[in-house]
Amino acid sequence: MKSAGERHRATAGKRSRERSEAAAEIGLPPAVVDPARKEACRFDLLLFLVTYFPHSTGLNPFSEDHKQAIEAIETAILSGGRYLNAVYRGFAKTTISENAALWATLYGHRRFVVIVGADETAAAENIDSIKTELLTNDLLYEDFPEACFPIVELDNKFQRCSTQTVGGELTHIKWNADKVVLPSVFVNDKLSDSGGAIIQARGLTGRIRGLSHKRSDGVKQRPDLAIIDDPQTDVSAASPTQVKSRLKLIQKAVLKLGGHNSTLACVMNATVIEEGDLIDQLLDPIKHPEWQGVKVAMIKSWAKRHDDLWKDKYARLRNSYNPEMPGDKKRAEQEATEFYRQNFDEMNEGCVVSWYYCFDAENEISAIQHAYNALIDDGEDVFETEYQNNPQRAGSDSFILLSVRAIADKCNEFERYEVPPECRKLVMGIDIQQKVLFYTILAVSDQFDIFNIDSGCYPDQRKQFFSLKDIKPTIQQKHPGLGLEKQLEEAINACVLLFHSRIYTNKKGEEFRLGTTLIDAAWGESTAAVKKVCRENEFSSKLYPAFGKGVKASDYPLLSIKPQKGEFRPTDTTVPWRMLPSEERGQRHVIWDTNSVKTFLHRRLLVPYGSPGSMTLHNKKGGHDLYAEHLRAEYAIEVEARGRKVNEWALNPGRPDNHWLDTTNMAIVAASIEGASLLGKPAARKSKRKRRKRVSYL
Repeated sequence: MKSAGERHRATAGKRSRERSEAAAEIGLPPAVVDPARKEACRFDLLLFLVTYFPHSTGLNPFSEDHKQAIEAIETAILSGGRYLNAVYRGFAKTTISENAALWATLYGHRRFVVIVGADETAAAENIDSIKTELLTNDLLYEDFPEACFPIVELDNKFQRCSTQTVGGELTHIKWNADKVVLPSVFVNDKLSDSGGAIIQARGLTGRIRGLSHKRSDGVKQRPDLAIIDDPQTDVSAASPTQVKSRLKLIQKAVLKLGGHNSTLACVMNATVIEEGDLIDQLLDPIKHPEWQGVKVAMIKSWAKRHDDLWKDKYARLRNSYNPEMPGDKKRAEQEATEFYRQNFDEMNEGCVVSWYYCFDAENEISAIQHAYNALIDDGEDVFETEYQNNPQRAGSDSFILLSVRAIADKCNEFERYEVPPECRKLVMGIDIQQKVLFYTILAVSDQFDIFNIDSGCYPDQRKQFFSLKDIKPTIQQKHPGLGLEKQLEEAINACVLLFHSRIYTNKKGEEFRLGTTLIDAAWGESTAAVKKVCRENEFSSKLYPAFGKGVKASDYPLLSIKPQKGEFRPTDTTVPWRMLPSEERGQRHVIWDTNSVKTFLHRRLLVPYGSPGSMTLHNKKGGHDLYAEHLRAEYAIEVEARGRKVNEWALNPGRPDNHWLDTTNMAIVAASIEGASLLGKPAARKSKRKRRKRVSYL
């Protein structure tokens, strides 16, 4: 028999438990206010964003670019896949990502969503924003009471999570700093769509491997959707090492979160910060075909009065303020706005923006004005990066390099091997690699109009996309049973014979043969083989060993060196080269300035087709992507030394294959040797040395 004290303690404990249970029990959630509205958005992410978030994603009508990006997110959530939306600052990509995570979990489309930010701070901001919507969004509360009602009843006190009940059943809700587990609520004996769904935020460089959550039914839930939001910082984007590291984290950590038994759906919303950065690389369909990517620029086409009205008169008005006078900047901005108002139609003509609602309505009239204000205030470099997704490398040459896409699409009307009517010179460059030869054949006019009529490999790779790492077949397979030097010799001879024996024609039926061909002999293993072929091949009179030299600003210019006896040089110094005699049986070889010729090539690419000195590719729409990738494998840094400026070229991070860049440059040098000149005069001449009189001292 219990003592009086024991009975008292038992009674007190029972009453305490009853009070706790009463406090933990929150009752059944209210009914859905608008079932039709809720059901209409179940499989329509765009409608969900517009309907339930009137103060953010529903504030202004979306652009077509928004709709395309949102459709990609919807497809990933409903059907899986990997999608990359490279969009400009101010596109609302982060808000769209966060609200999309709510759509995925509230409707039960996904059970475990991981939002990955650039770092832990960014991840914390993501989860805080989502928690705010769940706590304060009245529309979500009305139509998703099974999720929002228990959250509101927590009163933002996470200590109540472990005891909260609905109808006597624990909700198993979690409300942590980096994770939300939506409450498990049974409606008509059925678990709600969102019951037990998880949203967790992680920094890309934080603890991200092996994420899982043990559900109330004992099942170990792995992530089934990753939303990667701006996974790089300005600092990481500028560092090739960090770019490589973050790329590996995405590939080996984030994309493996789903485990071996399921495929993780993934959406990435980001902005290209630096050329060759993480996003720029993932957008490359050649290197990363697993990602479906789209790049969106704020300005699709500039205004017709871009230079005179916008960048001249408008910019001068906007900048005509005294920085030491308070309020004068505001006055200048208002005067510029009034000028725009008065010339509205004329200044808008021809300008197309991505999103017509992207502007500050209190201080600006239109998205066009907003874009030009950003251009004028921040400068072209910042605008190209932040708003156009087209960053220019700091310190690069004054001209803007064409993109891979622009180069690949710069085609003429002539077919492969067809000689354009104005061309009389057919030249070739061959780059030697251990497993394969790369070559380029150009048709060039006397005025240096350049037409690529073929680029390829020996042995032929018979596929559109490949890299040096996966060459197959190789020279070794084509010429087995020989030493490396003999294999290279056989391969070079075969390649030369294949194209020098060929007859090339133009539309008139005129016939042409290949002329000067430069063969790269700078690689130590190939030097002897190249020299032997250039001496003994039946077309030896047209073949020259070539040695590229990267002449820097601190070096003496290639053509400033005193010429040797019997040396040939160009008269048009825009393509610097020296053809030197050799002690080996009178064989000549060519030294060329790689930095200068690469600059020359990219300037030719910038010239519009039809203008003098342009370079175009033969008619093969969609088939020049890999060639264009090689041409854009390097970037220029303008360096000044010894009183001169030189564009010094270096490989872009993540783009190791530049072999057709080298072959094209050697072919350009070959055309210069044959007399092509932008100046309209012969390019090659033999150096003259004064004969010294013999003096007798007898």
